Amino acid sequence: RDIGVTGSSDVCSSDLPARTRLYPGQFDAIILNGVCKLAGSFDSPVYPAQVHFLETLRPWLAPQGILSVAGENRLGWPVLLRRRRLEAEHRILTHSHRGYQRLFAEAGFAVRSTHIAVYGYEQPTELVPLHQAAISLYTRNRWMRAGTELRQHFDNGVKRLLAREFFWRVFGSDFAFILEARRA
Repeated sequence: RDIGVTGSSDVCSSDLPARTRLYPGQFDAIILNGVCKLAGSFDSPVYPAQVHFLETLRPWLAPQGILSVAGENRLGWPVLLRRRRLEAEHRILTHSHRGYQRLFAEAGFAVRSTHIAVYGYEQPTELVPLHQAAISLYTRNRWMRAGTELRQHFDNGVKRLLAREFFWRVFGSDFAFILEARRA
């Protein structure tokens, strides 16, 4: 939806029961769950539209406010395992971890923390911090199975091998970022 955030504006959405007046600096948090990929229009370049969209949100945040952005990893394991299909047009709307970092930096935001949404950003029931200790703990507690069979030892060894921050950064399911506005 086009909200038209210029100056103090009236926002009307079917989700809001009435028109609401917004003022710069009034939000402690703004949550964008799968929204960045919708920025822009079909006849304009997507990346500059995404940068512009994020730039327009920055003034609405309180001085210590955060922006929470969740979105698909274009290289994530659901895509690689063909559980999620990315069409050619859709690939330009999503980013890798490095691509998101570049997008946020260009829009004036710094990444405070990154999480992997294990079951996708549409179901953020399990968010794993993108830190080696958290990934190892999650893998050990959720994915490894006890057993004495050779096959079980092999499977657990592969899971331990893949429980690396670099692997999750590149191939993790989806991302959930907590951002803060960079101060000039």
